[in-house]
Amino acid sequence: MPRANLVLFHLESLSTLLFDQFGESLPCIRALSEQSLWFTNAYAAATSTHMSQASVLYGSDHQLDHIRTYDQTNVRVMDPDKHLFTKLESEGYSVLGIGYPDVYKKDDDLFHDRKIWNEERCGRLSYENQYETFEKKTEAFLRDAAQRDQNFALYVHPLISHLSYKDESKLQTALSHDRMKYGYVTMDTMFAFVMATLESLGLDDSTAIVLFGDHGDDFYFRGFNNGMCHAVEPYANQVKVPLFIKAPAQPPGATDVLTSTNDIYNLTLSLLDSDREITLPRNEFVFSQNLFFNQTPSAILNKSFMASDGTHSLIVSALGMELYDCRIDPYNLNNLLSFVTLTAEGLVLKGKFKTAHVHFQNFFTERDVAELNTTFQALRDALRAHLMGKKQRVLEIVPCTISIDSYFKTIRPRTYYWRYPLPWRMKIPAMIQRSKGAFRRMLPGFVIRALRKCRGK
Repeated sequence: MPRANLVLFHLESLSTLLFDQFGESLPCIRALSEQSLWFTNAYAAATSTHMSQASVLYGSDHQLDHIRTYDQTNVRVMDPDKHLFTKLESEGYSVLGIGYPDVYKKDDDLFHDRKIWNEERCGRLSYENQYETFEKKTEAFLRDAAQRDQNFALYVHPLISHLSYKDESKLQTALSHDRMKYGYVTMDTMFAFVMATLESLGLDDSTAIVLFGDHGDDFYFRGFNNGMCHAVEPYANQVKVPLFIKAPAQPPGATDVLTSTNDIYNLTLSLLDSDREITLPRNEFVFSQNLFFNQTPSAILNKSFMASDGTHSLIVSALGMELYDCRIDPYNLNNLLSFVTLTAEGLVLKGKFKTAHVHFQNFFTERDVAELNTTFQALRDALRAHLMGKKQRVLEIVPCTISIDSYFKTIRPRTYYWRYPLPWRMKIPAMIQRSKGAFRRMLPGFVIRALRKCRGK
């Protein structure tokens, strides 16, 4: 059977939560999702674009771990020959990477210098300044492949939905909400154009379509991060992302199998090579991070690492450990470790919560706490082993002095009211009692003794 063609469509700055919130702005992508295999439990390997791109294009999350600073030059991915599109080009595919709008020169140079995209083998990933140019180049590439009856692989990056990037139309919209919505509308328009072109050239039935989100945006839910909305800690609202695959031999449906953007590499190769259904990943845990492993800590970003089993996520940083139930707390706002004490025997529920409301009691029965302890220990052990593996790979290239154990010593405290402050009128009785006590302490001893004698004491 002839191999399938490939369209790899990058859903820039689109988490699962944002996909739900802006669904009306993405009608074509949403329609395609209903014809696809929908991975409902997919996680991005990082909270920034370049790191997520490397995860997808190389099938691993360690490619950039040895880098010390974001703008460090003369460094490249660890395994440059493993690039997905380089592999397909060597197997006879015609390849093209294209985006819109134009990218900042500094970001573009770093992207290519680090070989996140292999320019020597695949040509430069061209970010176009005019939307019409994007359409012309994309159509010309697909038409040429159709005329020569050659397999093709197309990577499309609609950078317009990134908060930093805009074109003239996006710039002229009145409010930030309008600009955000316009970015998603334009991304959907780009996808609709690609699909319409495939159909007009008779390529739609022989082409596999893979759509993946790279990260979400966090609007200062926990910290200001100098105003940055991603590259922040890998909470679920950042790293749980949409992933859809539509392939000639793949029936539509949904799967909650635990999946990482690292898995897209092998998923893509399997759906191109076979006329059978794709083989699903078998992950016990998936991992994510916000900075390069060896990156110097920043005063504006809290360097963090995450392990998830698909239900719970453990996040560690210099501020301590956090454990979240991602099903009932999709924004990861309630650190479950706030309710427990970490002892040598494991997690123990703090005494002050044992008399809490029945709502709480029904979530934190003895059995629940025991299960939470088991989950916590499994995630902690898996994340520690994952970070040890990262450090070992980095040490093969450059020095690395990161202390992994330091990330697992304390619980990150949650700063919120356990009991709410009362209005000042309700405080008056207590204030009076405190005032009486203070006044009595100011009186000489013989006066206090005389007062007691008068009262018969």
